[in-house]
Amino acid sequence: MEVHSEIKKIMNSHRENKLAHAFLVETNDIERCVNELVELVKVIACEDKNEEHDESDCGICRLIDTKNLANFIIVEPDGSTIKKTQILSLKERFQAKPIIIDYNIYVVKNSEKLNLSSANTMLKFLEEPDGQVVGFFVTNNKKSMINTIVSRCHYIKVNYRDQTLSSLVELEPDIFEEYMLCAKEILNLIENQHQNLGYIIKRCAKNIFDDRKSIEKFFLIILNIYENVYKVHFGLSSAIMDVGEFEFLLNLGPKQLKMRLDLIKKIIIDLRYNINIDLLLDKYLIEMGRMN
Repeated sequence: MEVHSEIKKIMNSHRENKLAHAFLVETNDIERCVNELVELVKVIACEDKNEEHDESDCGICRLIDTKNLANFIIVEPDGSTIKKTQILSLKERFQAKPIIIDYNIYVVKNSEKLNLSSANTMLKFLEEPDGQVVGFFVTNNKKSMINTIVSRCHYIKVNYRDQTLSSLVELEPDIFEEYMLCAKEILNLIENQHQNLGYIIKRCAKNIFDDRKSIEKFFLIILNIYENVYKVHFGLSSAIMDVGEFEFLLNLGPKQLKMRLDLIKKIIIDLRYNINIDLLLDKYLIEMGRMN
């Protein structure tokens, strides 16, 4: 999976034995950034990581994906804050030296939600750095972080551009036509709440898709269809796809269109993180059902 250039730099630092003990990562997409940090942890954990590395056949990678690797912990807010008890639990887990991989690694997700008490408890890791502990504080607002933590971390900024907007997928004309026909059938069924929706959609999908990349391209086409319906709906001249065959979508209002666009973008991102395809299709159908 392709990761942000700044996260690649951390990978290179590891390979050069120059890994900092703590990073403050400011980002405009916390979920995506944390997912890419998980990929980074796999690189750190698997010294033999290379182009032929098969994560599905790697015991350490499976432990990381299922959050069962004792040396790797993701701390998330418990309610509105990250609590002192969560940090105490982290410190207790990391009293032992790492045995499966070279480091004890933690990620503090939405780290701006550390309160004064939990932040002060966290400082021990930062004030007395252990060469075998590496931490990542992930936030969408560096200014909301407590200064004592900010000053002790290596700061990087990870901003993502939306790679899914307004770009038609380059496919052979006959394949593109097949995808469009499938898209028309699926969207028609979804918007009209067909009773055999799940079966028909999965049959259609499995008939034309032979890999994850194909499904991603298909959802990119659906995304572009909704985008262009949105533009036609508001009389924008920048629409680049003929939506005549999809005029049944023109009955959707702005809020309904936006909800669909947000869902499809999330599906496309999830596809890039090896989530089970059947579960992802089920999620898409369930979420679309709730919108109708």
